[in-house]
Amino acid sequence: MQIKSVIPSNVFEEPIVSKTKHPDIFSVEIRLNASLDFESVHIYTIFLRLVTANSTVEENFNVFVIDVNEPPTCFFQFPGAEVQVPESLSVPAQIYQVLASDPDQNDTLSDFIIYVTVTDQGGESCSGTLSLKVLKVFIHPLTFINPSQNVTIYENSGENDYVATVTGNGSNIHYDFVDAYQHFNIEQGSGIIRTAYSLDLEREPVLQYRVLMVRAYSTADLCSGTATVAITVLDVNEYPPLCFPPVLVLTVSETTAVGKSLGTVKCYDPDASKTALDYQLLTNSNSLFKFRLQNGQLQVNTTLDYDNAAIALNNFQYQATILVNDSGIPSLTTAVRVLVTVTPVNEYEPQFQGPFVFNVNENTPRAAVIGAVKATDRDWDFNAIRYSIINGEGFSIDPQSGELYLRRSLDFEHQTIHHLRVQAMDYNQDVDPSMQKSTSEDFSIHVQNINDNPPVCNPFLYESTIYSTLASGEPIITLSCMDIDNNVLTAKITNGAVTDRFSLNGMNLISKNIFSYNPEGLFDRTTFEVNIEVSDGKHSTEVVAIIHVIPWTTTVPTTTTTTTTRAPQVVTIVQTYWEPDIWFVAVLTVTGALVLICLGLLIWKILVW
Repeated sequence: MQIKSVIPSNVFEEPIVSKTKHPDIFSVEIRLNASLDFESVHIYTIFLRLVTANSTVEENFNVFVIDVNEPPTCFFQFPGAEVQVPESLSVPAQIYQVLASDPDQNDTLSDFIIYVTVTDQGGESCSGTLSLKVLKVFIHPLTFINPSQNVTIYENSGENDYVATVTGNGSNIHYDFVDAYQHFNIEQGSGIIRTAYSLDLEREPVLQYRVLMVRAYSTADLCSGTATVAITVLDVNEYPPLCFPPVLVLTVSETTAVGKSLGTVKCYDPDASKTALDYQLLTNSNSLFKFRLQNGQLQVNTTLDYDNAAIALNNFQYQATILVNDSGIPSLTTAVRVLVTVTPVNEYEPQFQGPFVFNVNENTPRAAVIGAVKATDRDWDFNAIRYSIINGEGFSIDPQSGELYLRRSLDFEHQTIHHLRVQAMDYNQDVDPSMQKSTSEDFSIHVQNINDNPPVCNPFLYESTIYSTLASGEPIITLSCMDIDNNVLTAKITNGAVTDRFSLNGMNLISKNIFSYNPEGLFDRTTFEVNIEVSDGKHSTEVVAIIHVIPWTTTVPTTTTTTTTRAPQVVTIVQTYWEPDIWFVAVLTVTGALVLICLGLLIWKILVW
């Protein structure tokens, strides 16, 4: 806490500040340092400033001096003066002249009371009271070299600073002030007037213009006279402008309208001259053109922007300075700092950025990141967005980063496209947390096919009967196979022993060579088991074809050689035992494999769901 007083002259002591029982109330005690003189100063103006850690308070008040009747002052009556009067003095006669003045304004001296004691040589005495009436007596006036002077001096020139000299025409002249002027002294022998102390117009505005009445008395010529000295005290420009508040701290919304008044800086010149003040606004690169001054009012000049990185680096605060210059000589300046903190307003909705389509392989594992959505907001901070899925199953999203996660396995053969609706909501973009804005966007997840299924042939066991005379290249069996992954299928015979009788043309099993059942030549089997592998390039499925060949005996060409015709001999051998055919073993193996595959798929589905 600090207190500053501005008090005329040194009549008052520095104020004494003390606390009271109430924490916000202080007691200020002001004491006299010298006697008061109504005839010199009628009114004293006291300025007080109380400064605490939180605020500053200024107040001024006037002290009015009440006039008190003071005794007259007699001049040139020295202690021990003796008047001798001869007993033969005729009456009435002047026995002594009393020079006196009354310090009280507008008082006129008229009567004197004299106490007289008469003592004879024997020591006897009598006493009485004698009233004397003062009668005006014309005395030849004393003249002055310069009876009326106008002088100009500056304040703060110090004690005993020369003011003027009063010079009377005569000898043995004594000079004195008619009235008591505590601010000035006069040398009785020389008539030189000097300041009693350093004059301060800010403390005592009444000093700006004073008229001194100087009385001169010649003891040789018994004459007197008065002269006047008009003194003008000029102000010295010693104090810069005083402004309230000393720092302009403001908090405004970024949507504050252009032309809106943010605050007023009130300044005045504490110097007695009270010169005119000039206001200038200085800005930096961030606050350039943002504000303007109108009669001391700080106004918004252009839209205040919260949503940029430059203002964010300055903690969303615009800084400027108001320079206040007085017109004194030399001109003095006061700088008022301006700190304008801008608060955010949620003005814009988030906007999603592409891509809006994500391609994901169907074999992507669960919990894998399959992509990330991105939204931006024109409000600062631009990334203060939370994401959520408001429609769509099988996926989750990181609310901060927007990354999409797979929650279940994908199957291209079951569903090729998944649709999601994602919402973006901003936050921390308004002083009111409830003022949030959101937007939503549709995203598509395109499942990419992966070769993860073997070809499926139905049936996987074929049986056909042909004649042995079937020409080469004729189709025997057409395989009915497909790949749910839509891959191109190829087929090949895996048991090479039959490739001389059969071949494949695409998915068609065709004959290759004519069968021979000539007992005298090559004798083919009547049943063939053809193993065929159908492949999609990664996975394969085996198909079995059982081909029964019906021999067709051809006539031996006629020759010139005589031939003997014999009846065919048929030998029948009967053996009692059971031997499964090859196709039966193949069918049983494939059936068992399919049963195991179906059981595995069923267990996998149960675990997934």
